[in-house]
Amino acid sequence: MTSHGPIAFGTALLLALAAPAAAQEGHVTPEAEPNDAAETATLAHLGDTISGTINPADIDYFAVELKAGEQLELIAAQVPFCRDFALLDPAGTRLAFGDCIEGIDTLRVTIPVAGRYLIRVTQFDDAPGEHPLRPYSVRIGTNPTALDVARVVNAVLAGDPTTLDPALVQRLDAQGNANGVLDVGDLRAYLRTEGVLRGGRWN
Repeated sequence: MTSHGPIAFGTALLLALAAPAAAQEGHVTPEAEPNDAAETATLAHLGDTISGTINPADIDYFAVELKAGEQLELIAAQVPFCRDFALLDPAGTRLAFGDCIEGIDTLRVTIPVAGRYLIRVTQFDDAPGEHPLRPYSVRIGTNPTALDVARVVNAVLAGDPTTLDPALVQRLDAQGNANGVLDVGDLRAYLRTEGVLRGGRWN
């Protein structure tokens, strides 16, 4: 879904600024077939590493209960084939997508509402006619270093950066128009620098 406006900038900014979380203890949750539909998704938990095998004819679903406001971080292990993965909200809407063609292996999302979320794993048919099962794994973690989206967005909308870390404000302004004021122009410049904003569109 493509959004336009200061709130979308703020959300994308926080995703770009967030550093990977420290490794967390958990256990491996292997897929339990059949799990090729949302209704039969393999149950997993925050902190788990989900694993399974996939080919272009297969789809794997995992379900995880999440709380509103949690900073979810999905990290897919690198694989020698074109593996895609996505996060779906309780209504089945795709919130984030790890596209193998663009080399995306980490997704960071602020969970909007509590509920049952789905992680969907698929394989792009990069070798037509050859469909061996190939292994994959995805870490379901949290990103505790992510900043408070609402706090940053409110500061930008109010034109009042005093509630934010002065070093962060200075960094953003320096990468933007360097006018001493935190504004949408600064956010645009930062997002372009980080590669989050492409062609005037952002997710």
